[in-house]
Amino acid sequence: MAEVIRVTERLHKRLDQAARLDERLDLQDLMTSYTVDVTAGLAFGIDVNTLEVPEDVLRGHMNHIFPMLMKRMNAPFP
Repeated sequence: MAEVIRVTERLHKRLDQAARLDERLDLQDLMTSYTVDVTAGLAFGIDVNTLEVPEDVLRGHMNHIFPMLMKRMNAPFP
């Protein structure tokens, strides 16, 4: 449960920073990173921290894998 709290605090910090700087955020990208961080922490016990490290290798792979998965899931014929 501590993993969820830690990752949620990182998300809150990122949102506060963006609000102070009047910065626009890609919410889909942000929530994808949040989901991956929470899942990795709960399932595997590792802290991947894709929220604070945008140039992470895992994040690069996520940008390729998730659109393909969504296209496949939403296709009328598999």
